[in-house]
Amino acid sequence: MGSFYNDKEIAPEFRNYAMQKISEIPNIKKVVIESRAEYLTKEKLQGSKRLLGNKILEFSIGLESSDDFIRNSIINKGLSKKGFERCMQLCAETGTEFMAYVLIKPPFVSEKYAILDSVNSANFVFDTAEKFGVNARVSFEPVFIPENTFIEDLYLNKKYNVLNLWSVVEVIKNSYKKGIIFAGLSDENLSKDRFTRSCNKCTEKICKAVEYFNKTQSIEKIQSLSCECRKEWFNEVKDVIK
Repeated sequence: MGSFYNDKEIAPEFRNYAMQKISEIPNIKKVVIESRAEYLTKEKLQGSKRLLGNKILEFSIGLESSDDFIRNSIINKGLSKKGFERCMQLCAETGTEFMAYVLIKPPFVSEKYAILDSVNSANFVFDTAEKFGVNARVSFEPVFIPENTFIEDLYLNKKYNVLNLWSVVEVIKNSYKKGIIFAGLSDENLSKDRFTRSCNKCTEKICKAVEYFNKTQSIEKIQSLSCECRKEWFNEVKDVIK
């Protein structure tokens, strides 16, 4: 599903019907919707919340990066910080929770700057949420390589390297104190195994530690990770590691 509040994509009548039906399912406690910023209005949020009754509504949006150049010139998102903050304000005014998606290592971004950019982006989300008094969280999305895409062309021409899992670990370690975060490791079966990993000895171990963190927000297993391959990764990114 694309933009839930785009009336040309999802008819208002169906949107209201879906909310009404969801409100009748006792085991559903929280409903998460996604939309581009330009389709969001206070009236639409209020309408959804009214139909959902006492269930939690969370509005999510792809910020991707707090860096204006990365977000709008590299990713071509078409989202201004003013537009992002407008969404946050509408959520505050309607009692709606908020989630922002942040990409880790978009095209043309180095491994070490990808870490810095992701951490800065999470800080921007949480600082903005505090400003408006919104309950917010961040979902980090490491970039993978889908077929028949621009980023696949870059990858095949050796102009893009897949993100190292140790960078995901570092982003988590430098963001978790600010608020609730999640690190997605799924490639949705689109990448032909071209997604974030480390060496064969520790990839599975790191993934399990990240999954544990996602479920618990406990940094314990993340902090205890170690492997010989970390040294090579560290030499590449040490300028941004605190």
